[in-house]
Amino acid sequence: MSTWHEAPRHTSRDAREATISPSPSAEPFSSQAIPMAVWHAQQAQDHQWAAMDIQQQQHRTQEGLDEELAQAESMQWHNRCYICAMAGRDREHELYQCQHPDSQTAKKWMKDVRGVIPYAPLTACYSCGMPQTICRGWENRQRCAYRGMLVSMVAMMLFGPWRSQIEPIWQRRLQAMGVDAQDQAQVVQFLGQAHPEQERHNQLFVSFCWLRRLYQEIKR
Repeated sequence: MSTWHEAPRHTSRDAREATISPSPSAEPFSSQAIPMAVWHAQQAQDHQWAAMDIQQQQHRTQEGLDEELAQAESMQWHNRCYICAMAGRDREHELYQCQHPDSQTAKKWMKDVRGVIPYAPLTACYSCGMPQTICRGWENRQRCAYRGMLVSMVAMMLFGPWRSQIEPIWQRRLQAMGVDAQDQAQVVQFLGQAHPEQERHNQLFVSFCWLRRLYQEIKR
């Protein structure tokens, strides 16, 4: 007479333990390297974001320094002739009104350029080119306080008493940005562009600040 034997019963607990506790031999050998690779990638990304934050802070700092410089300079040179002042002549007139032969090249450049610069949105008072944080002339019913100052000052620094030293440096600067300094149409377009690192400022304003610092170095 045959004897019937009951097969061993596997409980649900046994099934769960079998599912969640695989044998070590079933785990891929390379799995131990994955967390470390992910950690390194995360660290690299964190460093990249930190570097970008530092760079943005530097750009904001430079924006603030440029605006402080421009406001101080505008108090000194607005409606005054820089070329005549450097020569020791009466300076109490605008470049537009200056009759001295030394000022005529700068005056012509200013007349050709002002009024046609296509300022990028949000980078300027469209009457003077100053940042919108300085001049409120871009707002409805607000009067421009610096009309003509930036363009005339850039003209007088480019074609003023240190032209022979300034002009080649200016040309190299524009060339590095893909602009031919001899092509006035290119220069006009360039001056209206937003600065890539100071998005609230246009290139006319940044060029003014750059030229003022360059002049200060030359005069030392």
